[in-house]
Amino acid sequence: MSRPLNPALYDALRQIFGEVRISREGEPFRAAVRTDPLDAKKVVIVGDDRGENYEVCCPQCGDRRFRLSVSHRLNTRMNGRLMTHLFQCFNEHCETNPAFSRRFIEQLKPYVRRSNPALVTTTVSAVSKPAEMTPVSLPDSTALHHLPDHPVCAYLRSRGQDPEEMGQLLDVRWAERCYELPELNRLIFPVYVSSPAGPVCYGYQARFFDEQTGRYKPDRSAVPREVKWYTMPGLRTGKRLYNGMQAAGSPIVVVTEGPLDVARVGPSHAVATFGKNLTSSHLRLLWKHWGKVGAAVVLAYDADAWIVTKKNEREVAKLNQTLVSLKETWAGAVRLRFAKGQDPGSTPRLSFWKKVALEMDRAGILDKFEPVLPYVGTR
Repeated sequence: MSRPLNPALYDALRQIFGEVRISREGEPFRAAVRTDPLDAKKVVIVGDDRGENYEVCCPQCGDRRFRLSVSHRLNTRMNGRLMTHLFQCFNEHCETNPAFSRRFIEQLKPYVRRSNPALVTTTVSAVSKPAEMTPVSLPDSTALHHLPDHPVCAYLRSRGQDPEEMGQLLDVRWAERCYELPELNRLIFPVYVSSPAGPVCYGYQARFFDEQTGRYKPDRSAVPREVKWYTMPGLRTGKRLYNGMQAAGSPIVVVTEGPLDVARVGPSHAVATFGKNLTSSHLRLLWKHWGKVGAAVVLAYDADAWIVTKKNEREVAKLNQTLVSLKETWAGAVRLRFAKGQDPGSTPRLSFWKKVALEMDRAGILDKFEPVLPYVGTR
């Protein structure tokens, strides 16, 4: 490993948290600086690409998968603005907890300032626009429809999935062992974006599956560490929709949490937000490709996304507020309700779309969208 871009911050995190991992090593921070439209004396930093990140286990939510990501530019200045917002917990989004955010920043300050005072006050030049994410090559792998007898296809069929459809429509793949992936995370779900030259892959997620034993749940105590989902380093899940390219323009768009939900609901109508966090970037993409052309949106998150606990009270409130906003601005918007332990990925396709029809009927929009309800009667 080469020297970190911010050795003071890296060393501080090691002193506080112990093990620190680096993603997007050596990549610089880039952002566009704009004048605040409401106050000409202020500047706003937008479109930031955080570059090199330092990953630790989040102490707030008990994370053990190094899901707290800290940009190397945290606590540094840009055009006079001290950037204290450049960290995110991808486990429970603990950065939205004001008390935790203040405590985290205060905890770092003594180490960073003592180690390198100049780093806190350095101003860097802005770039004219944020850097575009670089297309990636997938690990050596084979689409599922070419592997009908593979154990992973048998597992997917046992869960009610259609591996042939997943391979043909979503390009879901199985990788042989390779250095890019953890040993048992080799069921690959590529993330494609449309371009003038055709589909472009910008990253992937990989699901845990042990082809030798058929085990599909990771052992949390295993060494080396096992994880259910592996996300390619650098994939900005908060700014992408899984399967957005394939489902774009459909008269009904179903918003789910993950790729397996999309595969079960139907690739022509479903997208995923890589978790329960429906970001402003996700909402802009949804409006651009569906909302402004009169489509209906169906929020189909797992049951626990709507259950209020001490840890997620703010997130549930935000999700409910988003649902209210969608109902006010879209031609149609409904939320599906699932029993505890159920989700779109465990619901047969026909049953799922019957639930959609029922919620649309309750919302008074079924007459408008019934002619375009898909899949009913197919499964």
